[in-house]
Amino acid sequence: LEVRTWPADGRLPLPTPFPNLTAARLLDGLKSEPLDWIFNDDATHLHLEVPAQAPATMPAIIALETAEKTSQFSDGRIAFSALDAKVQGNKAKLESHPGNHRIGFWTEPTDSVSWDFKPTRWGMYHLELAFSADGGEVAARLQSDPALARTPIVFLTALVTGAETKSGLQIEGRPFLAKPISFPELIEGIEENLPRHARFVPR
Repeated sequence: LEVRTWPADGRLPLPTPFPNLTAARLLDGLKSEPLDWIFNDDATHLHLEVPAQAPATMPAIIALETAEKTSQFSDGRIAFSALDAKVQGNKAKLESHPGNHRIGFWTEPTDSVSWDFKPTRWGMYHLELAFSADGGEVAARLQSDPALARTPIVFLTALVTGAETKSGLQIEGRPFLAKPISFPELIEGIEENLPRHARFVPR
C-alpha cells in the first residue's frame, strides 16, 4: 500500500472493499513497524493506526498481509478463517463482512467450531484467538473448569500500553501483552509465561 498523504490524526482509512488483514507493517528504510487496525461499530469501515509523524521518506509504504481463507504463511504461522470453519450447534454462526469474517453468537458451551487443515510445517504452535468478550470473564471461566484451570494464558490487547504491561498488572492473574507487537516479541512473551515443561525442545 503506497501512502502519499499522511493522516495527521494517526488514522489511515483503507479503501473498500478491504481485505481480511492478518498483519500490517510500516516500512521505513531498514525499519519495519507493526501496525494495528480497527473497524467501526458496524464493520463497514476499517482504518490502520499509524504514527502521528509521517516517515522521513514519502510516499510511505505499508505492507499488508491478507488471508481470506485458511492459510499457512512462509514463517509457519497459520491463519484460520471463519469462512471455511465447520460450525456445529444451535446458536454459533458465520458473520461475514468484507475484511471481517467471524463466528458470532457463540454463547452455548455445546456449540463448536473446527477446521480441517493440513499444515505444511511441523512443530509446536502457539494459539492466538481473536474474540469479542471480556478477557477477565474468559479467564475466570477457564479457571473454574478443572480440565482447563492449568491452561497457560497470555492476553494480547490493544486496550493497554507497552508501559502498562511492564507494571505488573494482570487480567485475573494472567499476564498480557500490548498491541501492536512484532511476531518475535509475541513469541518471546508467550514463552516467558509458558510452564517450563511445555517449552519446545528440538530433537
